[in-house]
Amino acid sequence: MIDSSTIRVRNIIERKSNDLVGTPNNIFLVGFMASGKSHVGRQLAKRTGWKLLDADSVIIERAGMSIEEIFKIEGEVFFRSLESEIVSELCSGSRQIVAMGGGAFLNPANREQMLNHGSVVCLRAKPETIFKRLNKSQSNDRGRRNTPVRPLLGQNDPLEKIQSLIQERSVAYSEAHYQVDTDEFGPDEIAVQILHLLGNGSG
Repeated sequence: MIDSSTIRVRNIIERKSNDLVGTPNNIFLVGFMASGKSHVGRQLAKRTGWKLLDADSVIIERAGMSIEEIFKIEGEVFFRSLESEIVSELCSGSRQIVAMGGGAFLNPANREQMLNHGSVVCLRAKPETIFKRLNKSQSNDRGRRNTPVRPLLGQNDPLEKIQSLIQERSVAYSEAHYQVDTDEFGPDEIAVQILHLLGNGSG
């Protein structure tokens, strides 16, 4: 277990001012793909006893097709509309750990709802870490149904594309209540850090 003094010394967590924090009924995990939202979410749910929800999984279940199929058949406008509908539904709940899709927090309306209905934690990782995790995930998930497509890996220079997208999204992500770096820590360690940050860490 990591105590609060160790967290401060390592300086891996940045807290925004208290007046930005919404109601503590939910914890929304946002950030770039492969930043660790699903893995950290599972550990947070285990430690808090709160329900774990994955926004992309809810979208897949509602649409009856994979994320890749939604984009190919229905298009991005349909996907983003469905995503916003799901975000609204999730924000109406309480005592939930919600792992959001990488682009969900970019929509101003989605962002406002999350900020007003829970504590929003943005998980961050360096582009090199993201690239390694995407490669590993793609290898492990190959052949599984409903596995999210990773088109970034098909780019001529995927690392450069990741760097560019992270930079583009940095302003939106900076509006999260909390920023947590995930490069050097496992999901359980990060979950403990988040709970200490939120004032709920009891061991």
